[in-house]
Amino acid sequence: DARFRFDSVRREKGFFLHSGRGEQGRFEAGQQVACRVDRDFRMATARNHTATHLLHHALRRVLGQHAKQSGSHVSAERLRFDFSNPTELGPDQLREVEDIVNAKILENDPVIGTQMSLSEAREAGAIALFGETYGDIVRVLSIGDYSRELCGGTHCESTGQVGLFRITHESSVAGGVRRIEAVTGLGVLERLRRREEQIGHVCRVLRTQEQDLERRAGELLGEIRALEREVQQERQRVAQQLASGSLLDQAEQIGDVRLILAVLGGRHAELRSAADVLRKDNERVACALASTHSGKVALVTAVSGDLVARGLSALRMATAAAAILDGGGGGRDDLAQAGGADPSRLEEAFDEVRRLVRENFGGDAATNRA
Repeated sequence: DARFRFDSVRREKGFFLHSGRGEQGRFEAGQQVACRVDRDFRMATARNHTATHLLHHALRRVLGQHAKQSGSHVSAERLRFDFSNPTELGPDQLREVEDIVNAKILENDPVIGTQMSLSEAREAGAIALFGETYGDIVRVLSIGDYSRELCGGTHCESTGQVGLFRITHESSVAGGVRRIEAVTGLGVLERLRRREEQIGHVCRVLRTQEQDLERRAGELLGEIRALEREVQQERQRVAQQLASGSLLDQAEQIGDVRLILAVLGGRHAELRSAADVLRKDNERVACALASTHSGKVALVTAVSGDLVARGLSALRMATAAAAILDGGGGGRDDLAQAGGADPSRLEEAFDEVRRLVRENFGGDAATNRA
């Protein structure tokens, strides 16, 4: 037994060429073969194809006659329809389009294909795809009295066979061209089942019932935000304790300036808390405090008020360090912050801060522990 599965068809020079792949056995010239259509596959494809014509009609009703087809793709699993429109469709517009398509499905209108000349088709008002080449004789696909397009593909016999239509995604594919993706028939049922399984899993994880899921999610979100605030407050408290104690003990003496260069835990908020304590509670103090997280650097620089008056700038320190760290910064002369994408150069950034302080106050560039 030899078996060959066709998976695509194209038209060339008036002929329909079918292509595919051999699944078993070997074919010989002169053999008789029997061709069978996979009915389930064919009907699934037909549902999605007929749905594109209904979708085209619905889009022109909702958006206007400018909403013309720019391309499409139909398979047994889903459909994709590109159309001209300058802006994104909002939720209300998508719902209206979906409702129109499903209403036409419920009306079970006949889907009729008619062979006629291209000139007759145009006189009948059939819509042709821009850029497509047609022969002298074309097939006009009519649905009720509202859709008439040139089309040679497989279709349902009536709109009711589409079953159900559900939009899954809307997006932009080019300037002035939007795309809608959708499923029909059993594809809608399968999508519904997957969603129900997801909801059931979330309910089990959160230990609640489906009708209480939204309320439970809101409660948990509130708890998470409260815990995040508590963690941030605790980090700031620890940072402030470090700033008032051990960080000062680590200060380097450059001239009469105490310079603190340290890597701490936390993010910008915690670093600012420590820097605030250092600059407000002490004189002749400058600092550059950093942390690393997920391959990024957070940096805060600060200068006590008396040193700002003498010309030292936290903003200049931050921007100079950020340039080395492949980032940027901003702020004021007394307090600034920066970010960077290269943690491996953090020591170089600290060295640049040292250089700036020495430039202002170091004299002979000597550096000692306080």
